[in-house]
Amino acid sequence: PLLKLSAFQPVARDFAFVVDRNTEAAALIRATQDADKNLIDRVEIFDIYEGKGVEDGKKSIAINVVFQPYEHTLTDAEIESLCKKIIDSVAAKTGGKIAKRARLELEATTGRKVVTGENYLPPPRAPKQLKGRKR
Repeated sequence: PLLKLSAFQPVARDFAFVVDRNTEAAALIRATQDADKNLIDRVEIFDIYEGKGVEDGKKSIAINVVFQPYEHTLTDAEIESLCKKIIDSVAAKTGGKIAKRARLELEATTGRKVVTGENYLPPPRAPKQLKGRKR
């Protein structure tokens, strides 16, 4: 297949879903990809957690999703809509839900901001300060 390149900036979002302990991570990835096959470029698992903050018989699976637009830069509203589609698709296909307690625990253990049902977009990141000579 031909390599498809885009002139537009990709957008990444992290999600943490609480699912039944026997739910396979691959099912969660497929459900995420099914939300929008044109814009979702990559889905990667970065954490699987069972323990404090997650109810018995459940586990939290955290994923990083990269949206790659090819026609225009995505607006905040379009990103929010994609996040909702992912949450709805995962819920419908795996029963997975985003829970605040699981999100807080995951953020504490990984140091990463995670998308929740209450707030789809994390706060904007401050620009990194470059080290070097002062001018």
